[in-house]
This record gives sequence, structure tokens and C-alpha cells, in this order.
Amino acid sequence: MILLMRTVYLIGGGPGTGKTTIAQKLGERYNLQYFKADAFVNEHQPAAAAQEYPMNSFLETVPEAERPLELIRFTAKQELARQSELFFMFAKELEDHEYDQAIIEGNCLLPELVSTQLDTQVYRSVWLIPTPPFQAQIYPNRDWAKELLAQADDPDLTLQQWLQRDAEYNEAVKSQAKTHNLPFLVVDGKRSIEYTYAWVEQQLGLGKLAPAASPRT
Repeated sequence: MILLMRTVYLIGGGPGTGKTTIAQKLGERYNLQYFKADAFVNEHQPAAAAQEYPMNSFLETVPEAERPLELIRFTAKQELARQSELFFMFAKELEDHEYDQAIIEGNCLLPELVSTQLDTQVYRSVWLIPTPPFQAQIYPNRDWAKELLAQADDPDLTLQQWLQRDAEYNEAVKSQAKTHNLPFLVVDGKRSIEYTYAWVEQQLGLGKLAPAASPRT
């Protein structure tokens, strides 16, 4: 079969849900360009500050070494506002470059904004939303989280506040997906990554397409 013209696949959701692994595997299987939305964000950060996006402008005043810890102190409402700003930076990249046959993953792909700001004839999207117990299980075991928490005065308290913030944030993302009738999967660690991969593949309609030809050896 032939891939549809100008189709971009989006995978949103929280950390630890397998977004990166699944997006990369689907990219390889169907010959799709793979991108992280954050890569676009970094490129457009100076422009965002110049446009006075409140949350990102505030972060520009925080010493770079202290920003990661400051970020996890944000409330769920503040984090939603920040991710909304990041989405519009990401959307600017999409305006500047018409990506064809690409798969993009990232936390800033909020359901409400994807539904209202992007052409649904071009963009197909799913969300992987972690449960609070699942995040409580994975965060302390991730190297990046350990390094971050080591900087806090009270790592245990900081972790609990971080988990509570993310639980509220993810609930808001799930609510947006429900409101806009968009596909999401709750990730609780009980299903295999293979199951999640197959679900994403089916929801994005990729299973109907022919895989990329294997390179000859």
C-alpha cells in the first residue's frame, strides 16, 4: 500500500510511558521521520522569551543549573500553562516546515491544542497517560530523576510533591482527550510495551500501511 500524502503522527503523554521507544520503532517500520517535540522547542525558545510567554520568560530569569528543580516545583496549572506555550513553539516549527510522513512525540502535545490548532486531516494523534502508582514506581528508578532529586533539600518531600503535581497534570490531559474524543491509553505497567505498541499502531492507522522495505544486504 502507499502512505497517505502529508500525514504526521503524534504521540503525546507523560514520561515513562514508552512514547520514545514506540515512536522510534514505528518510524523505522514505516519509514517515518522521527522527532521529539522538545527539539523544536529548544530552537524557538529565544523567540518565545521575546514574545513574553509568561512561564518561559520566568524560566529565563532562573539560573540554568537551577531550572530543572524549579520546573518540578511548578503546580499542575503552571505546568499546563508552560506546556501550552511549548506547544505553540512546536506549532511554529510545523508552520515553517511542512513535515511529510513524520512521527513526533512529546509532552507538549496537549489534546485540546492538537484538536483545535492542527488540521485533523493531516495530523493523527494518540496519548499515553501514566497512572500515579506507575509514576511513583518509575520516577525513583530513573537516573535523570535521581540526579534531579539529589539537588533538593528534602528529596523525599520533593518527590511526593512532584508525583502529586504530575498526577493532577495527567488527569487534566486525560480530561482534555475525553472532551475532544481523542484516543488515549492509561499506562499502569500491567501491560507489555508490545501491547502498547500495537495499540498505538492501530489507533494511528499505521497497521493498514505497508512496512518500509528492508535494506538489501
